[in-house]
Amino acid sequence: MFLSPKSIIMVAMEKKPQIHKQFPKISRFITEYYRRFIAVLTIGFLFAGIVFQSLALFDNLNRHQETSNKQREIRLELNRLKGFTDKNGDYRDIYFKIASLEYELGNVNLAREYLKKTLSLDPNFKKGQVLGAKVGL
Repeated sequence: MFLSPKSIIMVAMEKKPQIHKQFPKISRFITEYYRRFIAVLTIGFLFAGIVFQSLALFDNLNRHQETSNKQREIRLELNRLKGFTDKNGDYRDIYFKIASLEYELGNVNLAREYLKKTLSLDPNFKKGQVLGAKVGL
């Protein structure tokens, strides 16, 4: 059988399936797209950090509001008790309550002053002696 040059060219140009050996797909992904992979990973970590910090900030804000509300309630109670002592005179329990509230607010000097009044009315008052040890009497 005689083949013409045209048929030889046609046979040569015919595409034959070629076998390629390839690396596993995950290795190709990392080597070919490593910059994108690193960028996405970095953005993910940054986003997670922002979310965690915002949750922590929200928790701190709630704690601050609770503390402020508690201090406001203590101050109202102090004003009420001080007004009561101005009108009605000396009462050991009222002075002790004022001293303990002042101590709770962090006013150690005022707590010490009201505790002195408490112990001057009743020197054997056990709760007053315990608080006195805390405030330095």
